[in-house]
Amino acid sequence: MILNAYTWQSPFGEGLIDSKAILDLAITRQVKSPSSMVKVGGTNLLNNEYRTEYGGPEVGSIYSVTWTYNQFFGKIE
Repeated sequence: MILNAYTWQSPFGEGLIDSKAILDLAITRQVKSPSSMVKVGGTNLLNNEYRTEYGGPEVGSIYSVTWTYNQFFGKIE
């Protein structure tokens, strides 16, 4: 994903937010027993820190692992 440069304006202040390129990835795998899904993902994998607002914090990488159990629809075929 490429974040284009823009000017941030608010009562707090005004400033230019630089453009950045970030890499996101998510992998999902179905598990037959128990009927569920496992997802592993990350945003900004290269840890190219950036700001989305003037005076705001820098955003780094975020990683996640989720498990979803399918209790209503039975087994995955």
